[in-house]
Amino acid sequence: MATLGAAFSRCAIVANDIPQYREIWGDDALYFRANDADSLAAAIRTLSNQRDLCQAYGNRAFQRARVRFTSKRMIDEYLQLYHSLLRQNSVAA
Repeated sequence: MATLGAAFSRCAIVANDIPQYREIWGDDALYFRANDADSLAAAIRTLSNQRDLCQAYGNRAFQRARVRFTSKRMIDEYLQLYHSLLRQNSVAA
């Protein structure tokens, strides 16, 4: 949730390079090698030294969050999940 809040604030996302974050943020985040402090520091330095790049990543994260994390989309996906669970329960009964 903190990352999503940052994206809605147009902050650049610096994320651990793991499949879960790649799935959520795609090319709209700057990644550092998984659990590597030196790589994290380098990513932060890059954004600190290149304000245009930092702003670009912030805008990209905002746009991705705005499109992917809407209340309508979340409601629709929960309803799909509930319907699929209900179908599974009726088949199992």
